[in-house]
Amino acid sequence: GAFKLVEGKISQIKVADGENALPITDLSDGHPMALTWATERPVRALLARIAPPVAVLSSILFVMCAAFLVQARRTAGALAQSEARAVTLAAQDTLTGLANRGHFIAELDRAVDALPPGETLALMFVDLDGFKDINDTLGHATGDVLLCEVAQRLRSCLGPEGLVARFGGDEFVLMTGAGAVERLPALLESLLAAMRQPFAVEGNELHVGASIGAAVVPIDAASGAELMRLADIALYRAKAQGRGGAVRFEPFLEREVRQRRNLETELAEAIALDQFALVFQPQVEVENERIVGFEALLRWDHPRRGRLLPGDFLPVAEGTQLITRIDNWVLRNACLQARAFGDVTLAVNMSPVNLRNPLMSDRVLATLEETGFDPARLELEITESAIIGSDAAVNEALTRLRMLVEATLDFPEEEI
Repeated sequence: GAFKLVEGKISQIKVADGENALPITDLSDGHPMALTWATERPVRALLARIAPPVAVLSSILFVMCAAFLVQARRTAGALAQSEARAVTLAAQDTLTGLANRGHFIAELDRAVDALPPGETLALMFVDLDGFKDINDTLGHATGDVLLCEVAQRLRSCLGPEGLVARFGGDEFVLMTGAGAVERLPALLESLLAAMRQPFAVEGNELHVGASIGAAVVPIDAASGAELMRLADIALYRAKAQGRGGAVRFEPFLEREVRQRRNLETELAEAIALDQFALVFQPQVEVENERIVGFEALLRWDHPRRGRLLPGDFLPVAEGTQLITRIDNWVLRNACLQARAFGDVTLAVNMSPVNLRNPLMSDRVLATLEETGFDPARLELEITESAIIGSDAAVNEALTRLRMLVEATLDFPEEEI
């Protein structure tokens, strides 16, 4: 530091903090003096040099921390919203906003467990009639809008006490509040009436009906899972009766389902064990009483019930993939056996269910090639009432068949 010369005794001189003083005498007149100087302090000097940048850096860090805290708060809020949305999506059908399958089943189980003694709760399966045709002709976008409209109507009919869910496709499920038995008939009629009203969707007036199956706890079932199973059985009966109606579960329906499933198993065994047989009914020309053809009629030689007519088992087969295998068996064996009948026609009945199979015409052609049967002699008979009003795919399949063989439409009489 710099040296300074100060007059006066050292005891009288104010020495600043950090300074040193040395007493001396003025040789000219003998006055006391002091030599003062500042002591060098490296730490203070260092601090003096680094303090400004440290202050700047601290300010920057403060601003960064503040910004981080603000962003963290926003992120936490967004995360909370995201979690809330995830919880909602986990419970909702994304298209209609109704409850989804998982949420509905959980709520149903809770409602059944908490049901007070003496109270009832109803569950209804609602399946739209004709929705597939709308989806196929007008597109999935129109179908989606229709599903949302249906959801709103179902929710309006049920009211705030119940719960409506969409399990997928055009399958809806409804759960009422307590006291279901008294209100169920009126509710079912209200639902059917609401579904019969046309829907205005994207400039189109769409008509769809609904089939409904209902079951009640604790009258029909004791648990949510059992209630759903029985309501589904009732829905199957409603659709089998011609659609557009509602059926409440009754015990005999379960017996019918059990019998139908047993028959399905036996039909599969009949195909594997070659239990089917054909009889040929002559077709006679009235004018000269000449046989002009034969109609192949299917019989099932059941090991316990004896010989069965098609009406005893084909309705069940048409509800499964077995009908395709049975029709293939009938066509192949009829063609093989009829080769020996001479120059007459062969009429074979075919289920209209197979018209929806895009490979049907190919299978007919393959059978004709395999058996060597003349296509000009073959007539395929398909029930006209079953295909009236059918969609484009059915009509296209029928057109392809007519290019191969004579495909006739009629109302077959009861086979004997």
